[in-house]
This record gives sequence, structure tokens and C-alpha cells, in this order.
Amino acid sequence: TQAAYFKLKSNSLSYLRLLENVVQDDLNSVVDSVSLDEWTSVIVVLCTFAKAEDFGPLCEALAARLEEGWSRADTESAKDYRRHATLCYLAAGNMEKVTRIWIAEQQEEVEENKGDDTVYATSLQHLMEKVTIFRKVIAFQDDAL
Repeated sequence: TQAAYFKLKSNSLSYLRLLENVVQDDLNSVVDSVSLDEWTSVIVVLCTFAKAEDFGPLCEALAARLEEGWSRADTESAKDYRRHATLCYLAAGNMEKVTRIWIAEQQEEVEENKGDDTVYATSLQHLMEKVTIFRKVIAFQDDAL
């Protein structure tokens, strides 16, 4: 009965599609299909309904979509998408991808302030502080060391 109702009504009502995905424990579909402008709603759904072992991978999938939006968006939207992707990667505990975004931001800051030598040193220090703190928070272990 439930499946038949969802099949009949979910195409016309978006909240029923969401309910169907939650009931069927298909949060991947929510992450894959939602508009990037609704990313905060997806985080709420993940925080509420995702299993602990699924939360990280689902946040990473959302971050990857936001990162894709970052590469296709205009300048102002791109910065927003990048910031949102960073937050999702932080929630997922993905050290490599967060650091890659932070390095890109650091390089942009240096480029914007060419000629000011103190900006490079300060932005590099801030980058190292962020990486060190995040590494400690997630208890990151580098397998290559």
C-alpha cells in the first residue's frame, strides 16, 4: 500500500519524494537529486536520519556535488558553493579534500594581495593552523608516514 501510494503521488509532491526516500532508507537519492540551493535541508535530513556509518560518505557525496557547482558557478556563487563544500567535507572528516580547498583559498588570498609579503606569511600560518587543528580533531593518521 505504501509503495503504491508513493509511486502514485511522489512525482507531483516533492515532500513525498523525500519521505519515500527516508522511509526506504535511500538517502543517496536525496543527496543526488536535491537542488544545490537546498543543501542545508539535506544536511538536516542526514543529521536526522543517516546511520552513523553512512553519514560521512553521504556528506562527502553532497560536498562533491557542491564542489562541482563551484566549478560551474559565477564568481560569487562559486565562493558560496566552495564554502558549503568545505563544511560538508569537514562534517565527513575528509582531511585531504578540506586541505585542498583551504590551499586554493590561501593561494587566492596571496594572488589578491600581490606585493604585500606579509600576506603570504600570514595566510600560510592560518592555513597551517587550520590543518593542524582539524587533523587533531579528527585524529588523522597519515598512513604514508
